[in-house]
Amino acid sequence: MSSWDDKAGKNTAYAEQLTSQPTFYNSATQNINFNPVVSFNGTSYLKACGGVHTNEIFVVAKPTNAITNASGATYLLGIDDPATTNSSGDVSGVHFGNATTKVSSEVISFNLETASSGYLIAETGTATYNNVTILNVSNNGTDDGSILHTNGNLTSTTQVNGGSFANLSNTRYWLAKTQSTAPNYLGDITEVISYSSKLGTTDRQKVESYLAIKHGITLGVNGISKNYLDSGSNIIWDSSLAGSFNHDIFGIGRDDDSSLLQKQSRSSNLGDIVTIGREDIANTNDANTASFGADKNFVLVANDGGNISSLSASVIDLGYVKPPLTTIGRKWKVKESGDVGTLKIRIASTDLSASLAVSGTESYVILMADDAGFSSNLRIKTLTEIGGNLDFDVDLPADSETYFTFGKAPLHLQLSLIHI
Repeated sequence: MSSWDDKAGKNTAYAEQLTSQPTFYNSATQNINFNPVVSFNGTSYLKACGGVHTNEIFVVAKPTNAITNASGATYLLGIDDPATTNSSGDVSGVHFGNATTKVSSEVISFNLETASSGYLIAETGTATYNNVTILNVSNNGTDDGSILHTNGNLTSTTQVNGGSFANLSNTRYWLAKTQSTAPNYLGDITEVISYSSKLGTTDRQKVESYLAIKHGITLGVNGISKNYLDSGSNIIWDSSLAGSFNHDIFGIGRDDDSSLLQKQSRSSNLGDIVTIGREDIANTNDANTASFGADKNFVLVANDGGNISSLSASVIDLGYVKPPLTTIGRKWKVKESGDVGTLKIRIASTDLSASLAVSGTESYVILMADDAGFSSNLRIKTLTEIGGNLDFDVDLPADSETYFTFGKAPLHLQLSLIHI
């Protein structure tokens, strides 16, 4: 990959030589939530002649190796070092690992070498970053320092040399290296966004929501989460109303103002087992040919954090017969904003069979209802395995909330979305 276009049209990042080129991937095995990545191998990097403003920076990255406070300096986004004399020897930018001399045990840091002593804000402690993460550096409320968010969480940080803070405007930047160090980042970068002024809370939440939906990231603390907003400030996931259904949030949707067109999705969190798609689920988001009928239409999904292996036995009351039913211990909530149309829900049969095996006289089923207790408008349908997957297509009512889970029932019933 010789260059990465700047959507603002001014500051395309480019490789300075053939051997420093990173690799662009758009494949089922390399993508993050079905979207392309730019992969850096520890010696590759890109450089641009301007475009980064330190008032507000977002970087979405997934390191190959887990980042802890024991990790060596790993340079993610380097920016200009304007100080003529740098007594600390540190370098400006957003970094992983022990990248500064000003503190110890840092996991993420933001350096601004605008004076000889330099400015630093860092997350120190025992956090581990081994998955795709939204890193956000922003001016604080009084514009005399920075704050640091990861996946929408305001991190506990250490600030050093606050009096040396000064914003940089339209500075040069390097991806996977700094102005004065060799490249050493091993991992993927999918998006870099910078604003020339600090965003307000609502606008920052819009950007976070866009990035979270695109990458399958749960904003906030998994299990508590926070609201997701579209570009018009409309709440498309209300964490306060979701109750226990705030785990492993992911979704699809179209938002023209943010150039979001996510047609299929799965949580990036380990352990979630559901994928959804608009009509289909292809190898990549680009390969899915489905469309959305209107702007600002979304489907977001989350689970209740239940143990998949915890099984519950009951019966299906058909009146004339009450066959047995066994369900897994996890439920999902679907929140539709607007009218998305046909939705495909997919689970790999192996993800069910590990906890819920079926005999030759049983089949897997999906249960859907209008409430979390599965007492209102309950529907059950037999699932047929195709290519190792169990798929279910459904067109949910516009602006609706629906709940689903999986189980097994006697094969001879051949349940066809029956209403109980």
